[in-house]
Amino acid sequence: MLRQRGIYVMLLISSFFLYILSACNNRNSATTEPSDDPTLSSLTFQAQDSFPGLAKAVFVIEDRLDTGLIYNDDSLMYGTRVDSVVPRFIFNHTPASAILMTPFDTTPITGYDTANFSMNPSYLYVLSESEKVTKWYKILVTVHQSDPDLFVWNRLTEEIYPPIAAEQKALWHKGAISLFVNDGIELRLYQSADGAQWSQQSISGLPADCHVKSIIKGDDRLYYASGKKVYFSDDGKSWSSDELETDDYEFVNMMLFFNDSVWAIVSKADTLQLAVSKNGNDFYVREDLPDNFPVSDFASVDFVSKTYRNHSMLVGGYNKSGDALNSRWAVEFSPGRGYRWTNLTIEQPSFSQLTGASVIWYNKRLYMFGGATDNYNIGEYDMLESLDEGMTWNVPDSSHNCLPDTYRSRIGQSVVLDDKGYIYIIGGRSRTEIFTDVYRGKLNSIDWD
Repeated sequence: MLRQRGIYVMLLISSFFLYILSACNNRNSATTEPSDDPTLSSLTFQAQDSFPGLAKAVFVIEDRLDTGLIYNDDSLMYGTRVDSVVPRFIFNHTPASAILMTPFDTTPITGYDTANFSMNPSYLYVLSESEKVTKWYKILVTVHQSDPDLFVWNRLTEEIYPPIAAEQKALWHKGAISLFVNDGIELRLYQSADGAQWSQQSISGLPADCHVKSIIKGDDRLYYASGKKVYFSDDGKSWSSDELETDDYEFVNMMLFFNDSVWAIVSKADTLQLAVSKNGNDFYVREDLPDNFPVSDFASVDFVSKTYRNHSMLVGGYNKSGDALNSRWAVEFSPGRGYRWTNLTIEQPSFSQLTGASVIWYNKRLYMFGGATDNYNIGEYDMLESLDEGMTWNVPDSSHNCLPDTYRSRIGQSVVLDDKGYIYIIGGRSRTEIFTDVYRGKLNSIDWD
């Protein structure tokens, strides 16, 4: 009886060890079974000191049935070199072998070798761990081919109309450039959608002695004022007018369109005042203007400040005594505080007296074109830029922003922006020449479509 009980215990112990051994063998066979999966799960580039953006490249992997596709959806920064890159390939399962084939070399993947991806395409060959399944991937590495900080300028036309002494003003309005010209004999309008092809249009409703420099653009209308009349037009061709209902003042000049309002300079006796209208018809006088405030031949520009407030600025021009100014008068609107005008020249006078210039807001900075000093000499620079909202001005980097060799220094030009990010410089004059040409420029990285 005892013997039988001992044999029974021995059988139980043997069965237990056989079970443990079987379980271990099953586990070992499950973990050591070679995989048939050759799939690539990710590709990254190792960072380099000269090109840190390499590590930020994000690659898309399309695991297609025949040949998979690997590509970076967002091209690498312009100028990034990819001729000596350390790629990091990560697979679902460690393959038996993986070989990178570029147009320049064939290299087994080790994780430490450099590769030249400067020419597309390259190919990746993967043999699964089981050595039973193979997979091919096509690799496309793209780098931006144009410098995003480069301005591209070209001349679109040499002559819109015969060069004669005339006052001109161009505005971008409802998908086209409207160029107003008055030579003292005839008032004309030229329109173009691209700056290259122009058509002459007839004008009705404006006075023959219209100072076209004073025409300003609102949201949907164009405005002009003279004497006791304000003129307005939807298309620049047909103009209507309203007479002031007061004898207290008359218009001297249109100034700008700011914060959904038309701003004008008016005179009452010998006093110049600022008048504002929400609808372009009914004006109310706000305040007297200081003696050093510009009243003519100034440049105006609208922009949104770094504090996200709407700004307008008047640059240079003549005051009521006929003196040329180097001022930059800026106005902003703050809820609860209303409008506030500031003469920036008091703090940072960075250029001399300036008239006949043009200023635009572009790529989060101000650009100034042309202009003359108080003795009518053309300014030293054809273009200046301000990174601090008009406080200081500098010459742009000529390696990235330089007007063509055919461009000649001038004043009195019009500079407009279209809705696709193009800058147009139109006409102007020097001491000896009249220009009716058109230059167009654009920053490569700007895309406002």
